[in-house]
Amino acid sequence: IKWYNTQGASFGSGTTFTTSSAGVYYATASNTCGSSGVSNYAHISVAQKPAAPTVTFEGATTFCVGSNVTLTSTGTNVVWSGGYTGNTLQVSVSGNFSATQRNACGTSNASNVVSVTVEAGRPSAPAINTPKAILCTNESATITATGSGTISWYNTQGASFGSGTDFTTSSAGVYYAIASNTCGSSDVSNYAGITLD
Repeated sequence: IKWYNTQGASFGSGTTFTTSSAGVYYATASNTCGSSGVSNYAHISVAQKPAAPTVTFEGATTFCVGSNVTLTSTGTNVVWSGGYTGNTLQVSVSGNFSATQRNACGTSNASNVVSVTVEAGRPSAPAINTPKAILCTNESATITATGSGTISWYNTQGASFGSGTDFTTSSAGVYYAIASNTCGSSDVSNYAGITLD
């Protein structure tokens, strides 16, 4: 028995033939009476472990309960970090999501991670506190807020003073805060009154 590929190269003789190269291989048999026709063909492909896929999404990954986001992965034979399969995954719970892809040579490294945050509802009103309610000349007071979401500051005249967990002022007034997230805005906080001495 002699071995060949479809380019006509000969690979020796014997009942077995070992290769690590891609190609289409066949064999012929011969004896003193002559040679056989060609055998059936053996197709050998050479692959490698796939590269990590890429996960993308459309829309927001932070949203209110009842909504969802669809994640899409490149690649084939995709398996998501939660065990789900397929190139798309609809997510309606908080978590970190990634994907791998598989072929005959193994499993890829993990893709990029997409973090999803699902808000349970609009936040509670923040609680604010100031350690100093009466200011002397050239003094200032820092009012702090405790709560979730994005905290925005106002005075009772409706002026806005930006956002953050604290707010510093040297002006007399009555101040409050409102917290917001993707589900809506909280009620107003308690009030902090600042007076000048």
